[in-house]
Amino acid sequence: MGNVSGIVFKHSSEKNLYVSGDTVWYEGVRKVIDTYKPEIIIVDGGDNQLFGMGSLVMGKDDIYEVHKAEPNSMIIPSHMEAMITGPYTGKN
Repeated sequence: MGNVSGIVFKHSSEKNLYVSGDTVWYEGVRKVIDTYKPEIIIVDGGDNQLFGMGSLVMGKDDIYEVHKAEPNSMIIPSHMEAMITGPYTGKN
């Protein structure tokens, strides 16, 4: 769909944190994970979609790919009920 932006926070006395931003799983996400080895990853989840354009944020399969890329990280899904265009809620 277009460019995405995420951010990595690093500090010597804290765990590495990666906030993916609005994105789906793709090679750029893998590259960030491989490079920075985040111990905490916040992903925008919920599989929110626009008709005819696909997913705006990660769905369960995307989040599973994040887990496989860095299985020891704590993964925190965000955005679960932030938009009305998605099939998932915090209750799923």
